[in-house]
Amino acid sequence: MKKNWLIVSIVTIGLSLIAVSLWAGDFSRYSNEELMGMHDGIHRMSSGERQSFMEEMHSRYPSMTPDERRQYRGYMHEGSHR
Repeated sequence: MKKNWLIVSIVTIGLSLIAVSLWAGDFSRYSNEELMGMHDGIHRMSSGERQSFMEEMHSRYPSMTPDERRQYRGYMHEGSHR
């Protein structure tokens, strides 16, 4: 009986982790400008959304214009002082 309970618990935790990653925000549909505008609200995002947001921003950095990069660095710098 305890073994069954342990298996059910492990499966439940695993499914929960998968669900959280699936529900994390999909930020790929937003423009760079829209994403940078969302930066002020990053502290209100769940940890999964925050991770997705940061991954999306970092993946876009190489293709940003020099102005967008400067703006992005400004947002990152501001965020580190909050």
